[in-house]
Amino acid sequence: SNAGVRFLQDGPNGSIDRGRTGFLLATPLAPLCPENAPILRDIARSSAKRNSVDMAMTLNLISDRILEAVVSAHFNRNSEREVASAHVFIKEITEAYCARGFYPYRVNIEQMKDIVPHGTPLRESINHIRKAFDPNLVLAPGRYE
Repeated sequence: SNAGVRFLQDGPNGSIDRGRTGFLLATPLAPLCPENAPILRDIARSSAKRNSVDMAMTLNLISDRILEAVVSAHFNRNSEREVASAHVFIKEITEAYCARGFYPYRVNIEQMKDIVPHGTPLRESINHIRKAFDPNLVLAPGRYE
């Protein structure tokens, strides 16, 4: 369906950034086996219903062993309620997917603190690498603080 891309047509001259519709993504990866597709779908559907979020999902075969889900939450940028609900939805499903071992391959800036918490060895490693390559913190501001 066109549900996952309809926000592309919302902005002036096709601009995603200037349209009234915003979107957030969840991108879990799961082992490719018959039971995982319905699990991915059901987690997103139940959370979308609970949070009154307009969502779309695609399931993609990445390899003969990996199933990717791309879940998009669409919201009106002018509605504080819809913006908040979309963020709760993405956080909730990401946590549910991670609890099942379906980790995301990409997260938004707000999710970094949840996925890679401060004080963990992984966060420390990221900070050391960042300081080596970007001592003035010019690249991706806000992403790794």
